[in-house]
Amino acid sequence: VKFSSDENAKQTLKKWSAENKIWFAEPNWKSNLSNTPQELFTAWQNNYSEAANNAATYYIKNTNIDRALAAIGSSNSIDSLFANPPVIAIFDSGIDVEHPNLKDKMVRSSDNSNSGSLCAQNSSTNAIGCNTSTDFQKGVLGDGNFFPALTSQFSQVCPPDKKKGLPENICVHGTHVAGIAAASPDDTGNFLSFCPYCKLLNVRVVKEKIDLVTGAKTSGGISDSSLIRGMQYISNLIDSSGQRVVRVANFSLGKYQKSRSVALLARLLSESDSGRGILLIGAASNEDSMSRSYPAALPDFLAVAALDSDNQKSVFSNSGTWVDIAAPGDKITNTYPGGGGDKKSGTSMAAPVVAGVAALYFSLYPTATPEFVRNALIRSSDFSIYGSGQNKTSYYPVLSNGVNTPLLGAGIVNAEDLVLGNLREVPKPSERVVSGCGALGQKTTEKNGSSALAILLLFAPLLWVFIKRQTRSAS
Repeated sequence: VKFSSDENAKQTLKKWSAENKIWFAEPNWKSNLSNTPQELFTAWQNNYSEAANNAATYYIKNTNIDRALAAIGSSNSIDSLFANPPVIAIFDSGIDVEHPNLKDKMVRSSDNSNSGSLCAQNSSTNAIGCNTSTDFQKGVLGDGNFFPALTSQFSQVCPPDKKKGLPENICVHGTHVAGIAAASPDDTGNFLSFCPYCKLLNVRVVKEKIDLVTGAKTSGGISDSSLIRGMQYISNLIDSSGQRVVRVANFSLGKYQKSRSVALLARLLSESDSGRGILLIGAASNEDSMSRSYPAALPDFLAVAALDSDNQKSVFSNSGTWVDIAAPGDKITNTYPGGGGDKKSGTSMAAPVVAGVAALYFSLYPTATPEFVRNALIRSSDFSIYGSGQNKTSYYPVLSNGVNTPLLGAGIVNAEDLVLGNLREVPKPSERVVSGCGALGQKTTEKNGSSALAILLLFAPLLWVFIKRQTRSAS
């Protein structure tokens, strides 16, 4: 049976079930012939090349990801890249781990027998991940079972929602972010990600909020303690060679209060005795402000602003001298819970673009340090976005001393120049431009963090001990 849309299918099947016309229904999933990594990569290259000429997927051309993949395919062993893919941790609201374009991307127990000191593997999928979301009322950490749990309803894995009339469910955001970073493109050129052979690790930090009347599950808040516990989790996830499993961690979230505990742990994750640290990517937030958003504005994070299809600042994106780089963030199409796709906009969408490109680079240079990759991303970015439009007039201002200062970072991420090693010096922001209410030179007083900060600081000195002693090896 064919339906006009997913919504029509769900409503019709619900009606037929109530009328006892059917016992059950399930999607008519398609199987594909098993391709070698080289065959699959070649098909992807064709899909990305076509997408670069499609206005709806402008973000492929604007970031040169199609040309980057072509360069990788011409000079690297594809079998090797597929055999040792970098892992991107998604700190978010949870991922639809059964989405057809994500399920094979999740880190599983077969990859790492140890799922970390906090969380157990999902018994249904063998995927590993972590739920560190905090119960604000009880003040306790999550139970360790990562979100989401499977349901029995038609074409759904995350709790039900739809755009019409019902609140957005908790894992829509995380599923979309994960897809942008590392979804597997299908054979028709959909679900194009920025590291299509990379793996994903689900770290749920968003609290689930349940409506007492309807029972609908929606996103709640994110506490600093949830972030810290999740960061501890990825620090403790070690492979058989004694190295951290995660290379890149994406945080498409933010607030205006700075946590010293999160900052301390970010420094420890970025650095490592062996050089195998984790590159931390943060979204600049969506208030069209120059105020610093955390954790993105922390010195050990790479802060990402959003651009539209014309490479101009997105109307919602924050900006400022604290922003490091920019990426497409308007109407990005990728994975949506239940097996489909959808468009979403925000710096939340721009951050995983950079996270995927960074992981792509780690796949080519697995021993690179986070600081090296961070600098390579910045120095390979395209500064020409400041050549016209509002970027030139409003976000590359001339100060009284005659010096211009960029407020959208070093430019748009350029995947091709990154993988080819085409690095250049980029103008640095002037310290005279400070965050304020959108005004240059307006000084602000930084807030002192959440009410839980005092408690967090009590155990902050113990974090290093925890990280050094609680790691467990995986086979």
